[in-house]
Amino acid sequence: MYKPLIILWSLLAIWELNAQTSLPEYIEKGLSQNSGFQQASLVTSAAAAAQQAATAQGSIRLDFQPSYTVAAGGRTIDIPIGDIVNPVYSTLNTLTGSEQFPQLDNVSELLNPNNFYDVKVRATYPVLNKAIGINEDIKTLQTELARDGEELARQRLVADISVAYYDCQMALRAIDVYRDAQVLIQENIRVNRSLVKRGAGLPTSVLAAESDSVLVAAELVNAQLRAEAAAARLNVLTNQSMTAPVAKDETITTLPRMAASINAARPELAQLNRLLAINQKQVELAQSGGKPQLNVFADVGAQGFDFQIDGQAPYVLAGVSLNLNLFDGGQRKASVQEAQLRQAATEAQRTYLVQQLSLEAFAAWQTCTASINTYTALTTDVNIKQRQYQDQLGRYRAGTVNYIAVQEARNAWTQAQLAQNIAFFQTWKDWVMWERAAGAEG
Repeated sequence: MYKPLIILWSLLAIWELNAQTSLPEYIEKGLSQNSGFQQASLVTSAAAAAQQAATAQGSIRLDFQPSYTVAAGGRTIDIPIGDIVNPVYSTLNTLTGSEQFPQLDNVSELLNPNNFYDVKVRATYPVLNKAIGINEDIKTLQTELARDGEELARQRLVADISVAYYDCQMALRAIDVYRDAQVLIQENIRVNRSLVKRGAGLPTSVLAAESDSVLVAAELVNAQLRAEAAAARLNVLTNQSMTAPVAKDETITTLPRMAASINAARPELAQLNRLLAINQKQVELAQSGGKPQLNVFADVGAQGFDFQIDGQAPYVLAGVSLNLNLFDGGQRKASVQEAQLRQAATEAQRTYLVQQLSLEAFAAWQTCTASINTYTALTTDVNIKQRQYQDQLGRYRAGTVNYIAVQEARNAWTQAQLAQNIAFFQTWKDWVMWERAAGAEG
C-alpha cells in the first residue's frame, strides 16, 4: 500500500532538485523570452523607426528620375517654313539663274515628344514647412508613448510571474503538509497495531488509521497535480516547457514588508500625459494647414532624342515652389475641432484614471493588510491545533479517548496548516499587487 507513496515522494524530491529556485531568475527569463513582452519591445522599435523617418523629412532629398517617351498622334505645332521661305528662295534662284535654293516643306511637330529621353537627379529641400517639425514632435511623443507601454507590459509581466511563482510555492508547501500528515498517520498505525497486539486496542482503530492514510495519499496526489498546474502557468509566462520543474524556495520564510509611502508614478498615467501632448500637437498640425510651404529644387541631367548625347544634352534646372492653401471647404477647421475634442476627452480620461489608480492602490493596501492579519491569526490557530492533537494523542494512548478524537484532531491540525500556507502566500501575492498598484519598481 505504501510503496507507491514512497516512489512518489522520491520522484518529487528528484523533481525539486533539478528545478530553478529563484524568482529573479524567472523574472529575468520572462523579460527576455516572453512573446507578449517582446511584442511590446517591437512596438517601441517600430515607433523609434517612424520617428527617424519623420526627422528625415526635413532634410535634403535626392531622387534619380530617368524617363523615356514614345508618342504617336495627338496635337501638333504647325510651322509654315515653306510658305515663308520658298518665295524668297524662288527670287534668289531667278536672280542667280540657278537652282541653288531648294523649295522647303512646311513642318508639323508633335507636342508629345517621340523617342525622347530625360535622365536627371533632383534635389529637393523644404525651406518652410511647419507641418514637418510638428509631425517630428508627434513621432517623438509616440515613441515615448510606446516606451511607456513597454514599461507597463514589463510591470504586468513581473507581477504575473511573481504571482504564478508564489502559487507554485504554495502548492509545493501544501505537499509538505500532506507529507507531514502521512508521517503522523504512519506513526498512529504503528501505535494502533502495537496496542492491538497487547490487547489494549481495537482493530477498528487500525482500519481507521489506514483509511486516513489512503485519504491523505489521495490529497497528496491532488496537491501534486495543483503544483504541476501552477508550474505550467509559470513556465508559459517564461516561455519554457509547461512540464519544466519548479523547485521549492526555502528562502521565503517571513512576510513582506509594506512600504510607508506610495509612489504614484504609474506608466498608465504617463501614457495619458503623452497622449495629451500628442493631441496638442495634432491641434497645431491641423492649424498648420493654412501656413505657406516653400520648397526649393535643383535638377542635373541630360535629355535628347534617339539616345544621342551631344553638347546640348546636359542641363541644370533650379526652381522654387510655394504652396498656400486658400480654401479647403472647411476641412482644416473641422480637423482642428476634432483634435481639440480628442484633447478634451483625453483630459477627462486622465482625471478619471488618477481617481481609479488612487482607489486601486488604497484597496490593494487594505487587502494586503487584511491578509497579514489573517496569516497572523491562522499561525496562532496552527499552534493551538498542534497542541490539541498532541493532547488527544496522549489521551488515546492512556485509553481515555477513542481514535476518532485523534483522527479529528490530526485532520484539524492539517487543515489549519493548509490554511496558514494559503494565507502566507496569499499575503505575498497581495503584496505583489499592492506594489504594482502603488507604482513601485518590480
